[in-house]
Amino acid sequence: MSGRSKVIVALAGVVLLVAGYAAGTWWANQRTAATVVEHTALALGLSTSLDYASVQLLTGRVRLTGLSVDNPAAFDAPSMLLLPRVDGRVRMTSLARPVVEFSHLTLSDLELHLERRQGVGNYTLVLDHFVREGRHVGDPDRRVVIDTLVVRNAVVHLDLVPRLGEAARLSVPIHELRLADVGEPGAGLMLPEVIGVVLRSVLVAVVDRAAGEIPDVLLRGLRDEVEALPAPAESGPD
Repeated sequence: MSGRSKVIVALAGVVLLVAGYAAGTWWANQRTAATVVEHTALALGLSTSLDYASVQLLTGRVRLTGLSVDNPAAFDAPSMLLLPRVDGRVRMTSLARPVVEFSHLTLSDLELHLERRQGVGNYTLVLDHFVREGRHVGDPDRRVVIDTLVVRNAVVHLDLVPRLGEAARLSVPIHELRLADVGEPGAGLMLPEVIGVVLRSVLVAVVDRAAGEIPDVLLRGLRDEVEALPAPAESGPD
């Protein structure tokens, strides 16, 4: 084989490798986006959308942008939950195993709207659905563990007594929540269960932080429902 032929073969090999990597990245991005949207919608019982998902196959970095969960009908805010950005890193060697391992996962700038209308809270509808159905809908053969899960720069808007207007509205900032060892090694949690962990942690923080700033009567219903929400260890089938 001549030197020119060798160069052509080498270039062809490079092109094939690049094309294969690009195709694999595209598939991983599409698969990740579809999985996140599907499982979030099933877990919470609400329509869900995602702007973009990116998975870097060589480094294991994962990024999601523009996650939006619709508010139930009859509530004012157009979205109940907005999550502009999620960043994480997956251990690539775990992708072929039943339990996928994340070294870290950071949820940035989460915004949550909690409302009551005609004696019913949007959070009541979502938590009822999660307890009855949502926590069971994941793939039991595909689970995750997360060494460190961080919720950073979140804000929760409370509108629990609409007849009082602005006087009963409160925005509660949450600078940071840090959870360690989400999911047991070798067992893990289904994705809807991870969503439940995040939701429960944020709601517990809201109740704690709002307790001194808003009358207890306005928080009592929310507190009772949060306390009744199953912890991760209780999230298996009934």
